[in-house]
Amino acid sequence: MKIVLIAIILFLKQGRKVEYPALSELRRLYHVAAIQQDSSKKLSMLLTHLDSGSKPVYICYKGVSKMMQAKYAINPMVKLSLFNNGKTLMENAISTDTTDMEMRYLRLSIQKNLPLMLGYNRSILSDKMFLQNNINNENDNELKELILSYLSSLK
Repeated sequence: MKIVLIAIILFLKQGRKVEYPALSELRRLYHVAAIQQDSSKKLSMLLTHLDSGSKPVYICYKGVSKMMQAKYAINPMVKLSLFNNGKTLMENAISTDTTDMEMRYLRLSIQKNLPLMLGYNRSILSDKMFLQNNINNENDNELKELILSYLSSLK
């Protein structure tokens, strides 16, 4: 009986398809989350069901959402824990696909806006150069415009 129950659970789990939120919605929430805590919470809620087997860009956004949560946390230990958890998620996602424009853009924008004392700034130059050198290869026009706009603001 136990074996049948386990088999049914495994079968149902395999048949369940992961629902990914629209990237355009994640992008919008990411930009607003820097100034609105409610958007940060919504971004986090959209990504809570994702696990390490999800698409890397979504794991990267999950890392970003943790870092945004850290911004609004009051307790310094909670802030640091959320930040470190987010950083780990982001770096793991990027390590699975180092040529993904969106993830490199996210890391660049996060690192450029963090206090230097956190020491998370080693990829700024490489990400910026990567984006500048490869932006013309990007097929997603919304992402392309977002990156171009961000890069022009850095000059």
